[in-house]
Amino acid sequence: MSSNAIDFGALTGQKDTKAAPVDVDGFLNSAQQASTLISNSKDMLWKATANADDIAQLDAQRKAANDIADPKEKASKLQQIQASQDTQLAVALDDKSKQAQLTSAKGDKQKNINGAIYNFVLGSLKDTQLLGQGKDLVKGLAGNPANISKLGQVNGIVSSLAGQVDTMTKITGSITKLATTAKIELPKSAADVPKDTSI
Repeated sequence: MSSNAIDFGALTGQKDTKAAPVDVDGFLNSAQQASTLISNSKDMLWKATANADDIAQLDAQRKAANDIADPKEKASKLQQIQASQDTQLAVALDDKSKQAQLTSAKGDKQKNINGAIYNFVLGSLKDTQLLGQGKDLVKGLAGNPANISKLGQVNGIVSSLAGQVDTMTKITGSITKLATTAKIELPKSAADVPKDTSI
């Protein structure tokens, strides 16, 4: 395992990410919560390392994308913008001067940054756990005609989770390495409670 890879099995206390069966609505709700946790955390960490011009430019791009009438075109543009932000954050996390910005802030700003780091890793742990649950849930739904209407929705979430886990691997590894070096608290399992942060 590379030094930038996080061992989710070690953090959750288990190597198998499969969990007890969950209901469909509970699964979908948990997936949404994890996604929001990761999104808010990434946004806070990116803004803590980006300059004012970059922030204004991306905000303007996102505002323009949200005004697009066609749903598919709008979703595609927002995904492109998010990918650009994720790339910028990944680069920042490997930059020593940017790392210093994340570990040497003062007062509430540092508290919020630490909370965002904690919440990002927590969201990643939740995603990994949910991915295992979702795959089991798909199998159960596929065998029950009464639930077939929800199969497509769950399949979509599982696909999204798989892509998100894959995309976030490098960022998660860099954040975990930074947090360990700076002695910033990290969650021990997907069941831990998120930190309060000011977004």
